[in-house]
Parts: sequence; C-alpha cells; structure tokens
Amino acid sequence: MRTKKEFLEKVTTYIRSKEAKDFVSIELKHHIDQSRQQWIEKGLTEVQAEQKAIEQMGDPEKLGIKMNKLHRPKIDWMLLLLFTGALGLGFLPLLIPEYTGVEGLVDSRIVSIGLAIIVAIGLMLIDYRKLSKSGWLAYIAGCLVLILPLIFPSFGIMSNGKIYIALGNLILTAFIALPFFLVAWARFFEKASMPLYLLGGLFILPGFLFLQVPDLATFGIYTGMVGFMFLFSSYSRKSKVYTISLAALTLVGYIGFILIGISKSSIKPYQLERLLGFINPSKYSDTSGYMYVVAKKYLSEAGWVGQPISSEGLQLPSAHTEFVFVTLTYAFGWIFALFLFLFLLLFIIRMVMMMMQVQDSFGKLLLIGGITLYGIPFMINILMSLGFFPIIGVSLPFMSHGNTGILVNTAIIGLALSVYRRKNLIRHATT
Repeated sequence: MRTKKEFLEKVTTYIRSKEAKDFVSIELKHHIDQSRQQWIEKGLTEVQAEQKAIEQMGDPEKLGIKMNKLHRPKIDWMLLLLFTGALGLGFLPLLIPEYTGVEGLVDSRIVSIGLAIIVAIGLMLIDYRKLSKSGWLAYIAGCLVLILPLIFPSFGIMSNGKIYIALGNLILTAFIALPFFLVAWARFFEKASMPLYLLGGLFILPGFLFLQVPDLATFGIYTGMVGFMFLFSSYSRKSKVYTISLAALTLVGYIGFILIGISKSSIKPYQLERLLGFINPSKYSDTSGYMYVVAKKYLSEAGWVGQPISSEGLQLPSAHTEFVFVTLTYAFGWIFALFLFLFLLLFIIRMVMMMMQVQDSFGKLLLIGGITLYGIPFMINILMSLGFFPIIGVSLPFMSHGNTGILVNTAIIGLALSVYRRKNLIRHATT
C-alpha cells in the first residue's frame, strides 16, 4: 500500500527541474484529492478512496518520465539565436571610421556585451512569476532611478540639456528605468482591482520625473508601453474606452496648445526652429535641418552594396548612435539595410508568437510590454533615419552605441526567455 506522499515522491524522482517537481507535485496532489473525494461520495472510506485515486494515476515511474518530458523548462532557441546575432552585429558600426574616431568604443562595447549576457542569463533563470509579487517594489525602484540624479548631483551628469545617471564609470539615460516600470505595470494590470484614478496617478508620477530629466522621447515610449499593456489588461471594455478617449482628448488638446503657441509666436525659438527644420530641411540646412539633409545625402549615395568611407569618416553627428542605420546603410548598402531591418523585426515577430503560447496573464503582459518597449524605438529610429520622423534621440536596438539601450533590450529578451521557459508550469486557479 503506497501513501499519497510516497507516490508523489516516486513520481518526482524522475523529474530533473526543481520548478517542474514543485509544479507536478501540486498538480497531481490536486487531482488525487479530487478523485479521492469522488470515491468517498460513492461510499468508500478515506483510506480506500485515496488508494483508488492513487491507482488511477497509473505507474509512478512511467508518469514521472512523462511529466519530466512535458514540464521541463523550455529554452526559446530562436530568440536566443537572434539575441546572439544582434550582439555580434552591434560591432559593425565600430568597424566604420567616424569623424570623431572610435578609440575606446570597442572596449566599451565588449563590456556592454558582457553585462548583457549576464543580465539575459540571469533573468532567464529567475522565475518571472516571483516578480509579480514585486510590482510596487519595481515601481518604486523605477522612480528612484529617475529621482537619484535630481536629488544627488554626484549621480547626475548634465549634457546637451539632459541629465544622465552616473554610476561610477557607467553612464545611463532615463531609458534604464523602463524595465522596472514594465514589471510594475504588468503586475498592476494583471488583475483589474485597482481603480482607474489610482492608475492615473501612478502613471503621472514617472511621467513627471521623465520630464524633469528631461527626456520627452523616453516619456513617449513609456506612455506607449503602458497604453498597450492597458489594452491587453483584464480591465473592462468600458474602462478601456473611457481611458483611451480621455487620453485622445488630452493629446488633441496638447497639439492644439502647440499650434496656438506657434501662431502667437509664444513657442520658444529653438523649439520652432527644430520643428521647421524637420518640415523643410533644405531651407534650414545650415541649422536645424542640417542632420536631415546630410542623412538623406548619405542614404541617396549608398547604392545596393554600399560605398567606401574615407579615413575622415562620415560627416554625420551621432553616426554611431541615433543615425547608426544611416551609417550602416551607406557603408554596406541597401541590401544589408533591408536585411538588418528584417532581422531586427524578427524579434517582434518571435515575441508575438511566444505571447500567443503563454496562458499566464502576468507573463503575457510582460511580453506585450516588452514588445512595445522594443518596437517603438525600433520603428521611430528607422523612420527618423529616413526623414519621416523628427530627430528625438532614439537609438536603434542593439546597433546604436551606448550602455543603456543594450541593457534595456537585454532585459526585455531575458524576461521573454524566462516567460517562455516556464510557459508549461502554470497551475490551475483552484490550486
């Protein structure tokens, strides 16, 4: 006669993963208890009912081997391969001479890739479900990251009107706070238990901090991430329609305010100049339209296979950051540019496919937020490089030089791998 405890221990000896052991043990215990109750209702004693329930489970060895194959943690090799390829492709811009030189950038890139690999593996191995209990902690951490350089000048560096976060030799932008808010909002949206007015307040506080840095581009990406996650949340359709309508009216009012400011000449001169430089680059080619004109020139001269670059390098500011797509297109041609676009697009496609396989609401929201957090900068940078979007300092994922972008996109990939790894370890609500 085998007890329930002995049966479960026998089954789980054939399961390698500790996470899978815990999951299978709880699931089987649940099924045995249900079956035992049914036999008790048919007139058997508790001992007899439990033995009948255990017998129905079958041979523990065969069941353990089957459960080991079914519930062992998965690795999404496709996404991992894309990630590895992106880290390798990220070295290409450093092989191209720039007018300011690339001394030290290769070493910096190697350090960034080392950190990226550690972050990706670490997040993949961590059970993402434990993060759902840390929603408020992640939210506070994100806010503290933004507050730190504002309160303590030693942690901030001012450059071009923007405050950067300095952690020793590691210089980061406000963009680094977004993975914390990704986790926080996935937790807030997991269950529709928080009133909308409270959600609004929680949304506004980080937005205010982003504007204090100031980093309007990151605030826009943050808004898009939260908005898309809200659309896929468990809140009612009525709540979503109400919130989206209010957001749309606010956006229309803001645009109207800008237009009124332009008509009354109350907008700041440099802001008006930047706007006019985007609308008519050739007219303002000596000032705000210069980068649009130069980028267009290099793209038009690129050809299908690229052009040799002189020792002086490209006369294009931010050639290794915001305009890295222009740099690569000019150096390697439009064939490579198309390949690069499709390669980076595959990240979105793959994460969408992963999202469709995930049943856990928290994991699904993490993937949705991650797709948005990766996809918005990706599309903006491409459009910005082609002259269809204003220059707002948004980098191309994995390709642009800089620690922040690599770490943020690595965090997205690491969380996605963690979710996929445990997609078959979702317990029933009754357990």
